[in-house]
Amino acid sequence: MPKQCYLINDEIKFYFDAEYGDLSIQFNGNTQALKPKEAQVLKYMLEHHTAGTISVEAILKANWPRKADKQTLLKLLFELRKKFRKLGVIEDGFIANGPNYQLNYHGERIDELQQELDEMRASKVRWRRYIFIVLAIILALVTMPK
Repeated sequence: MPKQCYLINDEIKFYFDAEYGDLSIQFNGNTQALKPKEAQVLKYMLEHHTAGTISVEAILKANWPRKADKQTLLKLLFELRKKFRKLGVIEDGFIANGPNYQLNYHGERIDELQQELDEMRASKVRWRRYIFIVLAIILALVTMPK
């Protein structure tokens, strides 16, 4: 499976590459490594929540091959919250709501390579404009009557 990147709340990057062990979240230039199960659950929640909620039972069933209980999930989400807070993310993304969790994070899978290319293209356009303006000023100064 190729490396996947998710953009959470338009500012937090979540990398999921189980094959090479790149499981991390990044925010404001800081990175927190995730344990494989933390990354797996976060990815599952981002991809499967509907109307902002996801059931505890669905999370447990999809992410633990053997029977796991709600306490296991509570501990894992506690650790995820701590890692998000260490990055400076104040908002709690996982709110217990009866038998469900309210997910306050919206995430979308992005092609990071494409995003970097788009940023490079935008930068190139800015530089071209800057050079054009500078050349126009120089030309105006050179052709200005004395």
